[in-house]
Amino acid sequence: MRTLIPLIGAAFLFSTSAYGQDCKAGQAAHAAGNYAKATAILQPLVAKGDACAQYQLGEMYMQGKGVPEDKAKALELFKKSAAQGNEKAKLMTGFLERK
Repeated sequence: MRTLIPLIGAAFLFSTSAYGQDCKAGQAAHAAGNYAKATAILQPLVAKGDACAQYQLGEMYMQGKGVPEDKAKALELFKKSAAQGNEKAKLMTGFLERK
């Protein structure tokens, strides 16, 4: 039993960090200017409710990079991310709602 608990903890740790890495891959693709790849990585994560991906895809809609510029869609994504505690998304939500 004593060896089972650390194994379960390690499995949880690696599964959650792999999930977070997916968003990082989307961010890296975006930063490299590969918007098609970023969109392909981020959209399924957004569908799963990933706050990081929601924010990043919101940025892409805000800028019209890889997706059509759509400030309403960006605001929708920022709000979803902000509701999960993403501070950058909270700032962007406030910024867009003031306009």
